Amino acid sequence: MKFKNELYQKAYIDQKVESAEKSLKNNLLKNTYNSIKNILINYTPFIGYLPVETQLSLKEKGLDIDIDKAVLASAISLGLGAYYIGLNLDGFDVGFNMMAKTRFGWTYGELPKYISFPFIWGGFSKELTKIASCYLIGESTIRIGASLLGKNLGCLIGEAYHFITKKIAKRKFKKIKEKEILIKRKEVDYAREFIEMGRKEKEKSLEEKVENES
Repeated sequence: MKFKNELYQKAYIDQKVESAEKSLKNNLLKNTYNSIKNILINYTPFIGYLPVETQLSLKEKGLDIDIDKAVLASAISLGLGAYYIGLNLDGFDVGFNMMAKTRFGWTYGELPKYISFPFIWGGFSKELTKIASCYLIGESTIRIGASLLGKNLGCLIGEAYHFITKKIAKRKFKKIKEKEILIKRKEVDYAREFIEMGRKEKEKSLEEKVENES
């Protein structure tokens, strides 16, 4: 659009430039947000470690999960983390130093005191850390192999739990259906017996009527 007045024309151009810059900034922020969100969901160890059924449920609720990527990234990152970090840890004890008030005779002073985590008496032992690391390495190897063969697996314990609960639910459903079928069969048998009794009574009454007439 062109204006005869130079002041209006300049204001119009400035407004267009400002609008374009704002749109570009918004698109950049949106793309950055989507990229970070995609990385956090699909390329970190956490979402992909959930059982696949849970991931599918989250996807149905609107979370943008690429299950193939999430599972594979989770398996690789956990396996590498356990190999390079877990096996080299001298136990797992995240803690911090704080100053604790201590009495020295008649006076009070402060001495550094170590606060341990996750337990007051200390973290996990070196042996336990190595066992957990070896388990994660083994589990990750299985999950990577399964993923490459087209079978996605989350946490094996979680997958086993879902498999068992599904089996139990199927058995319960099967028993309920079998019970319903038995009840229906009994109802059919009762109806058949009732019809048969009615038929016999009618035959008997007809026979008696014929005899009386003769």
